[in-house]
Amino acid sequence: MSRPAPLLPASGSGKPCTSAPGAGTATAAPSDGASSTSTPHARAPAASALTARHGAAPAAAAVAAAVQAARRYQALAPALIERVAAEEVSKARTHDEAVKRVKRRLHQVHGAYAGGLNRPGALAELQMAAADGPAALQEACRRLMRLHASTRERLPVIEHFYGDLFRLTGRPTRLLDLACGLAPLALPWMPLAEGAFYHACDVDGDVIAIVDRFLALWGIAHRAEIRDVTYDRPREHYDVVLLLKAIPCLEQQHRGVGRQLLAALPARHIAVSFPTRSLGGRSKGMGRHYETQLRQMIEGLSLEVAVLSYPLETVYLLSRP
Repeated sequence: MSRPAPLLPASGSGKPCTSAPGAGTATAAPSDGASSTSTPHARAPAASALTARHGAAPAAAAVAAAVQAARRYQALAPALIERVAAEEVSKARTHDEAVKRVKRRLHQVHGAYAGGLNRPGALAELQMAAADGPAALQEACRRLMRLHASTRERLPVIEHFYGDLFRLTGRPTRLLDLACGLAPLALPWMPLAEGAFYHACDVDGDVIAIVDRFLALWGIAHRAEIRDVTYDRPREHYDVVLLLKAIPCLEQQHRGVGRQLLAALPARHIAVSFPTRSLGGRSKGMGRHYETQLRQMIEGLSLEVAVLSYPLETVYLLSRP
């Protein structure tokens, strides 16, 4: 790993102090009330034969219901499926074509990353490991993170990945993990502040159930929720926000949403990362492409940037002066 290379100075410092189980009772933070949902400003597409026959809303509802009936999509946030169905139905000529289009979009957002995850088995493994103590629970986390593509790629550097980051930001007391996947299972390797609060969001209900159970077993105050952050963003203030390998997936849903998030997130520090290789192992120009994309996203936002480079991931720490 190359050492942190600030392109502009990144403020904040702190000494690592790895969080440990039993430091407190796991509690959900008080609700912050109804979340504000932004409305997309996209031009309404022309009606297709499908919507002309049935009407846009009924056709989209039928497509969403068909997708939700498929086993692999039953754990996904209903709001996500309904939104994608509403966007795709006008482009399809038939109901079946619309269903296929929605499933293809959802695979790009979610399905390509979370293969092999078994919710009941993972929950049972965590519970049994917790009974054997912190070391066993930490090892169970390592095994489970291998089941999700994003966290599997991070495992070779997990021992210092978060320590490198939080040395630049300071040890966070309030941490927000957006489109988190199984990344919260890396908490045993995170040097958070004593009494820290961890807020995890993802569109996958199975992932959130596993994350919620682990955070409770580890003993940290937390909130884990199913949330489509494309249009439903947390409004509370956080010390650090993690957007690890999330922006490419969010941009596939709606171009420009990455900049909107980076401009609006209520945090001093936002850690954005990108893969250096595709899931198939190709790396041609990916680093340059994502760096250019990020530079365009943050143009005019008055953010300081520092870079942490790893073999399979590049982290850009964006800090408000």
